[in-house]
Amino acid sequence: MNLDRYLDRLRLRERHLADAYRRVAAAHADEPDIAQLCHRFAGQCEELARGLPGDVGPASPPPTADGDLLDDLELLLVLAGRTEIGWTLAGQAARANRDSGLRDTADANQAAAAAQVAWLRTRLKQAAAQALTVTP
Repeated sequence: MNLDRYLDRLRLRERHLADAYRRVAAAHADEPDIAQLCHRFAGQCEELARGLPGDVGPASPPPTADGDLLDDLELLLVLAGRTEIGWTLAGQAARANRDSGLRDTADANQAAAAAQVAWLRTRLKQAAAQALTVTP
């Protein structure tokens, strides 16, 4: 796989993640922090996808939110983790190619993805403590 194809894949991952964030925000509108940050992260993912050269057309449907907060946050964590490692790999390729523009973009986007992953891990732990210890 060449770098251009990998960047196309990364763009799709960002777009899928943006869609998933929006679905989770809608499914959990009663959780203000979830709704607000998921919308913010969705916009961030769209911006990161637009920052890549080229265009691969519309994204295929991402995995959907099912309404269960733990499942939805876990899904977001998996998707965000894939984009985070994707930016890391793009940065490594940029370094090997001595492409300082792509390297800087990849490093900044990897940091943004890492912040999303960190928030998702924290929020998932908080949700688990509440959801798994309360007796119905």
